[in-house]
Amino acid sequence: MTSPSTFKRLRLAGPGPGGYAPGESIHVYHGRHLIGRVHNVSVNASGNEVRLEDFVAQDIADLRARGIALLIMAEVIAFVLNHYPAVQLVGIVLSRDIEGFEGRGNKLASARAEMLRQVGAERIRVTPKAHATQAGHFAVSGIWEYSRESLDALKATLDAQRIAYCERLDVAEEVFHPQAALRRLLARLGVN
Repeated sequence: MTSPSTFKRLRLAGPGPGGYAPGESIHVYHGRHLIGRVHNVSVNASGNEVRLEDFVAQDIADLRARGIALLIMAEVIAFVLNHYPAVQLVGIVLSRDIEGFEGRGNKLASARAEMLRQVGAERIRVTPKAHATQAGHFAVSGIWEYSRESLDALKATLDAQRIAYCERLDVAEEVFHPQAALRRLLARLGVN
């Protein structure tokens, strides 16, 4: 079994200008724009387990940033598989508080659990977070275990999310650069 390759439209790297070093945070870029990151990446001593915590999707106003949390998570798992060849387990913890979800923590936790299921994670747990000022925040965790089934789920999610991302980029291009979209359409129709 081979691990999925990373998507050419996105670049995943460490925080510095050099190559990625094990244990560094993982940054996700579209071109020069940082669109997400995983702050905490820890590896056990034998290198066969990686724990990913503190996923953050950047709050960018343009259309590229909308609906990409699942793509970022799937791309990060694929990146880990490519950079840690001995990995058998990827522990994932999604616990970031999101403003505006006060009182709707159950809905956010359910969406996060579904994201974990879609990438092939199992043993998904939703646990309440002690929060000094707000109630209803949850940590959602799961284990992605290297197997044919989990690889198939990850690949299917990557394929679907990459297509959706490209479609959103095309829509954004048409909204922000209508002349370029018109030129592409005319070229497809064979009109110069």
